[in-house]
Amino acid sequence: MNRYIHIWNLPIERVYVQFKEGFREDFFNKAYNKFNSWNDLGKFLDVKRADTTIARNWKNGTNCYPLTIIFKIGKLVDISKEEIEKNIIQIRCKTKLDKRGGSSGKPINNPKLPIKIDKNFVEMLGHICGDGSIPTKYSKKGIKLLYVNSEPKLVESFQYLIKEIFGDIEPKIYIREGIEYGKKYNRPNYAIQYPTILSLFVLSVFDYKVGDDMNLPNFINKLSFEEKCVFLRALYDDEGYVSIKYRLVRIGLKPYNVVKDINNLLKDIGIETKGVKKEKNIHYIRILNKNSIQLFYEKINFKHPMKKERLEKIIKQGWCFNRFQNGVAKSKILEIMQKNDNITTKHIANMLERSPRTIRAHLHNIQNE
Repeated sequence: MNRYIHIWNLPIERVYVQFKEGFREDFFNKAYNKFNSWNDLGKFLDVKRADTTIARNWKNGTNCYPLTIIFKIGKLVDISKEEIEKNIIQIRCKTKLDKRGGSSGKPINNPKLPIKIDKNFVEMLGHICGDGSIPTKYSKKGIKLLYVNSEPKLVESFQYLIKEIFGDIEPKIYIREGIEYGKKYNRPNYAIQYPTILSLFVLSVFDYKVGDDMNLPNFINKLSFEEKCVFLRALYDDEGYVSIKYRLVRIGLKPYNVVKDINNLLKDIGIETKGVKKEKNIHYIRILNKNSIQLFYEKINFKHPMKKERLEKIIKQGWCFNRFQNGVAKSKILEIMQKNDNITTKHIANMLERSPRTIRAHLHNIQNE
């Protein structure tokens, strides 16, 4: 698989760029020398008022310029796409192609081109599949990349990843709390929004879908062992759950295909699960096996502080627990059932701090006595 995303992998009709000083002047001067006339150059490029647009605004670095025209000039003056990419200091996206003017939306300054598909990029994709989202259609505001989480450490980590991957770019951050859009937030949720240009890079390698049609990126299965672990960690940071009482690690999502793919990735790493189970509208994966939880702890783990702490407690406590003396479990179960005839196995298990499977075994023995 290709481990880099180049500017020519993007929908170039939407991309606008700015060059480094020195290269910028030389680039446009070479184009001018082909015609010895800004107006003739403008006619060749189909740019109106070239003596102002190209000679002043573009050459002096006042405005960004469309990548389609830059590639046309590059071909004219024999400057490669790679050389053009190397000298870009700003890149952004134009969302309204039918509108006059330069570009819109926040840019990436000092972009790290070409964008490398490395561990940071893979971890970012894991978060997009978790608590992130990208609209599937252009709106008036483009296709903003959004990440929402209530854990400040994950919010900080996501911002760090974006800067490490793409370059200097500041997100728009706002807090969701109380009741918004019909949803109640028990804790403040930090919504981080990035401009369309980031979405273009992501969508060039990830056919992102929403709802039940959502899938994991196809190339995830081809990644290294370590990269698969990083991807899973991001997903579990966002969507995972850890129970100390039942000694389990769980993840639950609506789309079946996503959960099935997660289960296959866990198998690739050597982690046994109970398979994909559906409860109401959510598909779950549970890790209960001692060796598998130990492997999850060693190879995947969490950045989320609370989940990380819970997992560490499971590992520290081990899998031994205080057993009831002979006959005690039976008497306690009967005592609970006498007080409440309609109590469920799950509730009895919670009260006695045992697994439902253990309680069902005791009930089976009681019935057969």
